[in-house]
Amino acid sequence: MSLLEKLSNTLSETAKSLGKKSSEFVEISKLSLDAQRKQDKIQDKYEQIGKYVYSKLKRGSYITKEELEPWINEIDALEGDIEILEKMALNIRNIKHCTYCNIELDDDVNYCPLCGKYLN
Repeated sequence: MSLLEKLSNTLSETAKSLGKKSSEFVEISKLSLDAQRKQDKIQDKYEQIGKYVYSKLKRGSYITKEELEPWINEIDALEGDIEILEKMALNIRNIKHCTYCNIELDDDVNYCPLCGKYLN
């Protein structure tokens, strides 16, 4: 194989690698943006709860958990969505993580140092 062929192969492999990395970067950016939007929605729900509670207390009314249940359920669902998006980003970057503790781990680790669970 001539020097020119080796150089050509190296440049081709580098271009493929850069293309893959830029594609991963775009995908992770999309996931991060989606997670941030969901976090903003959670903040909005907190504000709605605060305004509702304030108006009820100002009038001297009591508040039940059932009144707040729809907001609580929406927040829980959004938090679950954010967790899924974060795991997807970790998978794209090929970062090993504990599904129980949600911590990032080194590639050579087989057991979580916090909870002791086996990592497959």
